[in-house]
Amino acid sequence: MDNADARGTGNKIVLSSSAAGGEIVYTQSMDEFQIRLLLSRAKTLQDFFCIILKIVNRLGFSDCSFTRLSSRNDPDAHLVTTHQKISDHYKDKAVWSNDLMIGHGTNQTGPKFQSEIDQFVLGSPVDPDWIITNRASIQLRFQLGYFDYYGISMKAVNGNGNVLFAITSKNVNVIEFREKIERAKASLHLLAGAIDHVGTRKFSEFFLEPGESDVVSITPQPLRLLTLMATTNMRLKEVAEFMGITINTANDHMKAAKKALGAPTPARAVFLAIKAKLIDIRAETNSK
Repeated sequence: MDNADARGTGNKIVLSSSAAGGEIVYTQSMDEFQIRLLLSRAKTLQDFFCIILKIVNRLGFSDCSFTRLSSRNDPDAHLVTTHQKISDHYKDKAVWSNDLMIGHGTNQTGPKFQSEIDQFVLGSPVDPDWIITNRASIQLRFQLGYFDYYGISMKAVNGNGNVLFAITSKNVNVIEFREKIERAKASLHLLAGAIDHVGTRKFSEFFLEPGESDVVSITPQPLRLLTLMATTNMRLKEVAEFMGITINTANDHMKAAKKALGAPTPARAVFLAIKAKLIDIRAETNSK
């Protein structure tokens, strides 16, 4: 990742990137707007991946992967930072199609620890082909020092299937890894959604199949608030009533948006959110 570098300073990390137009400060207390804005400033796919990995590293993990499960079965088409041998291993169609974590992510939403799957596979009293395939994957991961993963499966923001964001730490045992996940869980789930949202909007040629829609149909409340303000004549109080939230919550969302975007007014926040491709006015227009 030649276009970006990082310098740690206490409890924060400063990213100096050509994608950022200057320095971006990441702290452990970043909110949803800040994470999405940080990712949206990437001008190239390489910068995008670099920023993702820097955030993952700052949260205490060594590697990650992000996969759109309904779109492609090509490991090379997605963000994967673990050892090359693992990427090569998953190029085998039998490995990909029989992998239980990928199967979980494809058919369900929610988090899953790889160690739970491994325990089931290693304890199986029978040896069908899919069990043998998963055991080979476990053996390879253990040899390379990856003893557990935390997989976050969620609905893709364009409504087409699921995405899977997996995080791991090399040479960290299962108990310590779970403790690290518990501390960082909320941030990791926010990051997973942000990667899909920003990637779909800014790097659709990589994230999506030809002809697949890049219209975001699943939008977090803070971003939907800005979207509604961009596409209607409603005031903030009216938007809050329309969304079924209190005016205090709406004010909190707007305050966070203005702070993250550096906007002095709500109108400026809406403008900057559109410019950064954080909101998609087509989605709200199409839903009316």
